[in-house]
Amino acid sequence: MDNIFSWESLAQSLERVYVPRTEASRLRNRMIDFKCSDQSISISTSEGELLFLLEKSEAEEAFEFLREVEVESQSDFFWEKGCEVHLRTYSTSPYGAMLGRLTEEVLEDNENSVSYELGRPSLAYLIYQTLTFRDVVGNFSGSAYTPMILQAGANRINAFKDEYWPFLPLGSTRTLQIMSEQKRSKSSFRKFVQSFVFQVAYSSDVALIPTAGFDYMERSRRLTTLRRSGPRGPRMEPPYRSYKPDLVHNYQLAVAAGNPFLEYLSYYQIVEHFFESVFSEHIVSMTRETLSSPDFSMKRKSDIEALIKKIEKANKQKREDGGGNEGKTLPLVFMKYIDLEKLCTDLEKFDPDLISYYKENKVSFCDAGVVDLLGNDRSEICKRLAVRVYSTRNALVHAKDGSRPRFIPFRHDRDLSKEIPLMRLIAEQVMIKESDLLR
Repeated sequence: MDNIFSWESLAQSLERVYVPRTEASRLRNRMIDFKCSDQSISISTSEGELLFLLEKSEAEEAFEFLREVEVESQSDFFWEKGCEVHLRTYSTSPYGAMLGRLTEEVLEDNENSVSYELGRPSLAYLIYQTLTFRDVVGNFSGSAYTPMILQAGANRINAFKDEYWPFLPLGSTRTLQIMSEQKRSKSSFRKFVQSFVFQVAYSSDVALIPTAGFDYMERSRRLTTLRRSGPRGPRMEPPYRSYKPDLVHNYQLAVAAGNPFLEYLSYYQIVEHFFESVFSEHIVSMTRETLSSPDFSMKRKSDIEALIKKIEKANKQKREDGGGNEGKTLPLVFMKYIDLEKLCTDLEKFDPDLISYYKENKVSFCDAGVVDLLGNDRSEICKRLAVRVYSTRNALVHAKDGSRPRFIPFRHDRDLSKEIPLMRLIAEQVMIKESDLLR
């Protein structure tokens, strides 16, 4: 990766953001003058006022630092005496003042000789993200990314003199930097991160969530690409179908969740909604097949008793809420609702590597089995798919410490995120199959 840490690569990445490629982009970017030379990169207003200046010597110093750090999940830096991790903020209460105080000062832990600084990313961090996420950065080109603050005019820019974050991709994100006077392991710094985010949540009701990568940004882009899109982004069509309100609420909750745990379970609950009806249909179908079989005789007591036992056994699988045994009902739901060909087509459009990923990789935190979605046996595919989905769900909802596989928030977020496109596309098929024409 060292070969990407160069002045030329950085200049090319920023050029993709700031240099207009279309006439519309040029009109939107008319206030911005981007220049790059062998020694500096600058952004100025059309009147010539300098807004941003990055010297090559500053970038080279950042490159040298980046060659020494250990990067985890593309979003977290670790080195011998420090770390910098990416955080997202969640809260249901006004938290601006509290976060303002946290970002204005460095918290010192004199007992452990550690300091905490929450705020905008370091220059080295921003340069790394600009270089390693060049494909994502490219989607911001033509002023789609250009910070809104640039469009407001030079007067508002003056407040950010000598700051880099408004001008570099991902600059508006937030990181936690922890510095130590002594060398520490990565696991040690992880403990300090967890202690800090708990302290903030406990004191201010603000959740600072480690992200374990920027997959959430790329996933959103891929989903909008999967849907219909026009020259200005996703094109909205009027609705033509009516959906069950409860399912719409679950779907909205999943889309707005902001964390993979809640997102996955919300999509799963859409499928779970039909467990009772599908299981009841299964019992009726089983009974009908038995009664219509040429081997069955209404005059033979043994045949009738055998049928009664089958029905009683099926009813024992029912839960108190009326649904059938989830592990056995889920394949039935998939058999009824899932179009495997469409599922594979949508997965391929979303991420060409996902189908082979599900075929070759178990879910790490619950050892859920693999599934070949391109196989020939539909019944077997649905069974294996149900095992993977249900095992993942169980690992999420069962938090008891012990031998049972379980999901650990943040540690397993990245692996769970791989399962969300599959769960989402399944839930969408179920919702659409159960919808009606809007009248």
